[in-house]
Amino acid sequence: MTRHSETGTSGHGTGDILLAAALMAVGIPLDPLSRCAVIHKDDGKSYGRFFLLPISACGKFETLKLMAEWSAKGTLPATHPFVWILNFIARRPQGVSNVSDWLAWAHDYLAERGVSKIGLPRGLNEIPDFVAANPENLQGYVFAFVHCRALAFDEFRRAKNQVLMTGKHGGSTLIDTKLPIATRNNLLARLEG
Repeated sequence: MTRHSETGTSGHGTGDILLAAALMAVGIPLDPLSRCAVIHKDDGKSYGRFFLLPISACGKFETLKLMAEWSAKGTLPATHPFVWILNFIARRPQGVSNVSDWLAWAHDYLAERGVSKIGLPRGLNEIPDFVAANPENLQGYVFAFVHCRALAFDEFRRAKNQVLMTGKHGGSTLIDTKLPIATRNNLLARLEG
C-alpha cells in the first residue's frame, strides 16, 4: 500500500492487470496520485503496477476485501458482483488477450447464461452507455470489466517507467528511469552497500 501524506489517501497496489480491471469494474478508482507504474525488474522482466483507492466510489466495496476474494475464493457470496467478474475471468478460453478477444468472450459467456446478444455492446465505445443502462446486472459488470481492462492497459502504456533494483542483502527500491545517470548510479551504489 502507498500512502500520500499530502492528501491523506492511500492506494493498494497490484501487478495483475486482471485484478486491477476487476476492482475498477466494481467502481474502485485508480489512485489519482499514482495510477500505474511500469516496473522493470533487474532480471529483465517488466510489469505494470496499478494503485487503487481503498474503497469504491459508491462506498459499498472495500479494495482489501475484494483482493482477499481474488486470493482465496469463497470469502464473498456467489451473488456478489465481484464474484461474477471473477467467474467470467476464470472461465475464459485460452488465448483471450486483446480487446476484441475479451469482447467476443463477453458475448459468448453471456450467451451461455441465456442472455440475448441483442443490444449488447459491439465495441468499447458502446460500453459506458450500456453499463450506465445496466448498472447492477451480470451483463453490466462483465462489460465494465472488458472496458476497465482496456483502460488499465492504456494506463500501463502511458505509465512512468521505474526499475526495481534488488540489492545483494535483500533490500530493494524503485528507481525512475528518467533520473540522471549519476543519480541512478549513486542510488544503486547505496543499495549495493
